[in-house]
Amino acid sequence: MNFPSCLSGRATGFGFQHRLHCIAVLLSIYCLSMWTFADDARAEVLILQKDRTPGIVNTVYQVGDMAFISAPELFTALGFTFSWQPRSGKLVARRDDFSIVLAPDAHHVVCGLKTYRLESPPRFLHGALCVPVEFIVKALPKLCGVDVRLQSLKAVPPPALKDVLGQAQNLRRIVIDPGHGGHDSGARSRQGIEEKSINLAVALKLRDRLVEDMGVDVVLTRDDDFFIPLNVRTSIGNKCGADLFLSIHANGSLRKEATGLETYFLSFESTDRQAAMLAEEENRSARFEKDSFFSGLSESDDMLAILRDLASTENMKESEKLASAVQKRLVQALHLPNRGVKQAPFFVLVGSRIPAILVEVGFVSNPREAKRLNNPKTQDRIADALYKAILYYDHTLGNRNVASSAQ
Repeated sequence: MNFPSCLSGRATGFGFQHRLHCIAVLLSIYCLSMWTFADDARAEVLILQKDRTPGIVNTVYQVGDMAFISAPELFTALGFTFSWQPRSGKLVARRDDFSIVLAPDAHHVVCGLKTYRLESPPRFLHGALCVPVEFIVKALPKLCGVDVRLQSLKAVPPPALKDVLGQAQNLRRIVIDPGHGGHDSGARSRQGIEEKSINLAVALKLRDRLVEDMGVDVVLTRDDDFFIPLNVRTSIGNKCGADLFLSIHANGSLRKEATGLETYFLSFESTDRQAAMLAEEENRSARFEKDSFFSGLSESDDMLAILRDLASTENMKESEKLASAVQKRLVQALHLPNRGVKQAPFFVLVGSRIPAILVEVGFVSNPREAKRLNNPKTQDRIADALYKAILYYDHTLGNRNVASSAQ
């Protein structure tokens, strides 16, 4: 093979720097021969399989020197059925007698008892869960014998990070409910730190983050230290056309060593005795309400009957998905014990026609935890974790919409 003189060892007068430049140009040409950026801002790839109709995927992003392809569109083109598993945060694709399990930011892909480690993991790009080309040309043949060839691969850069995070894909309006307020202080530490103040501080920080970075409308049930009846809080979410409802609380216990994080969604049956006791304690706010929907309730049978009438099965499913995302990110951010996602009959969630959850961000009754919760830096971390969970939920909601339409 005859190399250009600038790449040979002969003296040419061009110098070493020029030879390096030539090498870089040739490498660039080689990479572009493998796949190209679409000049007209359109992306596509032709999926070829033996004995199957070719398929086209139009969501192909270029990240550095790698191309990522929309997982839902890819599996549709390959003839797979697939579903999103919200509790585990995984996508499961099935065809014939095998299934493939993958998850965002996880390097390992599983098919039955086989595992393949990707150099670059699947990731969300502009609301779509995308897999690297390596998954198609290497992982699929080794895991399940699916031989796939790619042709006419054109990739475009994903939108800038600010564009991805700056606009929600599905959510448009969110209600944030800082628990308690006014004469209802909620839990209180021995040092005088009140739950209602922590709830409000976190809610205000979260509101700012959602408005500025995610571009959604945010409605606060209260933006200062005053009392709002429980049923009014829920109705605000229903009447303002919101897409989800998040009630922020801090926990309390007779045991000062009690610690940890937990997230709840509505159910007329509690997960355990502790969940039932917490719901009963939070529902005590109804005692401050006059002529309230809940003020006359004293018997648990009355409450259960109302919950059975008002609880939406579909909202419960979506609420559980949101609760799982919130719980995971709070534990990662605060490094506190994971008390889990639970169900309980909270009055503040009753009657909600949208996905609704209640989060307990720590124990005010624990002196050490109360001090942390009262710290603005910790409140920033809580707000950031809640923001990331809502953003993740929004993106996976879009991914499920793609999946459901494909099926």
